[in-house]
Amino acid sequence: MTVVDPADLSPRDRYGLMINTVVPRPIAVVGTVSKTKRLNLAPFSCFNAVTSTPFTVMIGPAQRPDGTDKDTLANCRPPEDGGTGCFTINAATEDNADAVFATAADLPPEACEFDHAGLAAVPADLIAAPRLAGAAWSLECETAEVIDRLPKRVAHLWDGPFTGSLVYGLVRRIHLRDDILDDRGRPDPEKLNAVGRMGGPEWVRTQDRFVPKAR
Repeated sequence: MTVVDPADLSPRDRYGLMINTVVPRPIAVVGTVSKTKRLNLAPFSCFNAVTSTPFTVMIGPAQRPDGTDKDTLANCRPPEDGGTGCFTINAATEDNADAVFATAADLPPEACEFDHAGLAAVPADLIAAPRLAGAAWSLECETAEVIDRLPKRVAHLWDGPFTGSLVYGLVRRIHLRDDILDDRGRPDPEKLNAVGRMGGPEWVRTQDRFVPKAR
């Protein structure tokens, strides 16, 4: 058994070990808007559900190499911290996977990821951030908290740089495309055709499923 202390690794090796260990990861297609009304769309595989009551999700947007916020993180921050305090999470599925991947391109600030990837934005009901048109499902989220540093209780365990933040979102509204629902009104895995992220550039389909056997 190989034993590794993450603190002993280079940033590149630590990242590589993380993304190849925690797999498969769901992909959030995150829509945000800046205070100047510029739309942004980006995929994140550091994403998951947190609780159902209240319905809360989290994403882990990264910072630029110089330590400044990338657009998604800057936009998600509450208004008092320069953002708009909201975001949408939209489904990544087989039918939009290539376009979603294209939104990860390193574009200049004035460029729009929706246009670059050939995708369309539609207004959300309750928040300023855009939804992804045609997505199998979309979540409208208000930013509940942004965490940029470790809590004091464990801060002494890590004295290195941070490359990202945690953004927690309170889900205010859920949009579900009717054709992917089962008879209980929930997304049917067979119809949803969700995709996930593996290590490196590889993604994974979710059509090969099984039910574990009880012992």
